[in-house]
Amino acid sequence: MNISQENSGKLNAILNVKVEEVDYAERVEKVLKDYRKQAKVDGFRPGMVPMGIIKKMYHTPVLVDEVNKLVSESLFNYLQENKVNILGEPLPHKDDVQKFDFEKDTEFEFKFDLGLAPELNMEVSAKDKVPFYKIKVDKKQQGEHKESLLQRFGEFKAVDKAGNDELIKGSLVKVNKEGKEVENGIRVDNVSMSLEMMKDDDQRVLFSGAAGGDQVVFDVKKAFPNDTELASLLRIEKTEVAMLEGTFKCFIDEVNKFERAEPGQEFYDKVYGEGEVKTEEEFTKRVTEEISLNYEREREYRFMVDAREALIKKAKIDLPVE
Repeated sequence: MNISQENSGKLNAILNVKVEEVDYAERVEKVLKDYRKQAKVDGFRPGMVPMGIIKKMYHTPVLVDEVNKLVSESLFNYLQENKVNILGEPLPHKDDVQKFDFEKDTEFEFKFDLGLAPELNMEVSAKDKVPFYKIKVDKKQQGEHKESLLQRFGEFKAVDKAGNDELIKGSLVKVNKEGKEVENGIRVDNVSMSLEMMKDDDQRVLFSGAAGGDQVVFDVKKAFPNDTELASLLRIEKTEVAMLEGTFKCFIDEVNKFERAEPGQEFYDKVYGEGEVKTEEEFTKRVTEEISLNYEREREYRFMVDAREALIKKAKIDLPVE
């Protein structure tokens, strides 16, 4: 294996890699012997196929593969042993249009373009400054974060009648046109069904004013046209939804409505632990600290970008020519 480096510019070089038969012959032979052990050819027992046949079948693709592996390994070792620092990866030389005949040739020569990493000698002093921003939390952000917490710690509470965004709990039963339960039809108990998630307004309005103990007949496929959602609601396979007719009767057990939590000691204790926050002022302070902590990553990332740009500008780095 013969590798030589030719500088073509201040930060550019061409690497010439010459591969001779002695470099790859043993590797190719070893692979072919392994192929022979596993080869299955009509008329020969496993492992007993003549090497001539194996070479005829596999020599060229094995040669190509092994030469490419050898070149890749040799490039890596050369750069490591000679401490050649490059930017990116070696690229095939742009003007190298040589084509190889792997069935006839025994020697192969490759050329690669290298982008050499410039030497960097830079002193940084106290005069070099990069801003590290402190992000100010305003009242709007405080309010949005508070509302998010109030929503997160809200809960469903029983109400007398449904409107248009309540949660209906009960059972769903497949019924016929007369509203009677279909024999051996689908019946699902302990169902939770959100009116807000219904896609059809006409179906949603059928539940308006309904209360626990009421029954509502509706088209479940119009209410929930998404096959995945409907299969989950009815606890059936998604493939069964296409064959399903949509008329169902809902036996309502209870109607619940989601209510956000209200600021106060009970809420503060749930969020931060008992007695950790006692007043609105303390709540606002904790919220501000949480928002600031969330911004810490953004602050550090901004600093990293600015510091990199400042150092590059100070270093006046030359780059290889493409």
